[in-house]
Amino acid sequence: LDNNKNGKKDDGEPPFQQAYLKLKRNATDSTLLWYDDSPFTTSIDSGRYDISLVPFRPFYTVTPAAAQVYFPGFGGADSVSFGVVPIPGIIDLSVSAWSPGRVRMGSNTTIKIKYSNGGTETTNCVLKFVKDHRTDFVSSPLAFTQTGDTLSLNITDLKPQESRETFITLAIKTPPAVNWNDTLIHALTINSTIIDVSPADNRQTLRQTIIAAYDPNDKREIALSGKINAKQVKDREYLVYQIRFQNVGNDTAFNIIVKDTIDEKLDINTFEMISSDHKYGL
Repeated sequence: LDNNKNGKKDDGEPPFQQAYLKLKRNATDSTLLWYDDSPFTTSIDSGRYDISLVPFRPFYTVTPAAAQVYFPGFGGADSVSFGVVPIPGIIDLSVSAWSPGRVRMGSNTTIKIKYSNGGTETTNCVLKFVKDHRTDFVSSPLAFTQTGDTLSLNITDLKPQESRETFITLAIKTPPAVNWNDTLIHALTINSTIIDVSPADNRQTLRQTIIAAYDPNDKREIALSGKINAKQVKDREYLVYQIRFQNVGNDTAFNIIVKDTIDEKLDINTFEMISSDHKYGL
């Protein structure tokens, strides 16, 4: 990062990481080297290459625009230094949000937020999170202010290439306000008083689908089709009951107990257990 704009690397000038390198041997043979918090590395053949540095965002001038490196054989080495100079006055904010956990009604959900300044100027800005009205704000490590469903955060001195993260915890309401398979919708924006060169990434809509177990069950008599006449009662014909239970929801059902109470008009001493898919007790 050529802070003094003299076109050469001086002591104390930091590396510029928001870029990739392009190696070009001829018109059709090129290699891109992406930076991922480790040195640029690749395996190439010997020979002469044109090399250039391309910033991720077009807010910088690079000197030289291109250079040549030459590797005469295995183990050869060459070096080149590129000076990167920011174009002044550019603000390019961005924001993103995601929910790392499951979203269940009646429980808390944590929403993580990342906001960045991809421009070339330090700026102050305002982050706004408009939560779904079916949730209640619980907490955040930063000092959000709340007006209705809108949570606002004043951000100061967000430097060029700086990213910060925080999170918001919300409590999801219970039925009937929220039901399984509902979708919660939250809106997130970040803005500065200075015009943003690419405002499209200054906003995001986050959708969360409510998951829950939904376990309908029924009990029916299957031997006599649910009807019994006086003679069948007199002959003490057996009634066969079937109990069914299932989970057709979109989440695991935990600690489920199926309980059946025998009607007092039935003779409990004649009870027989025929079969069961699960362990049971009497």
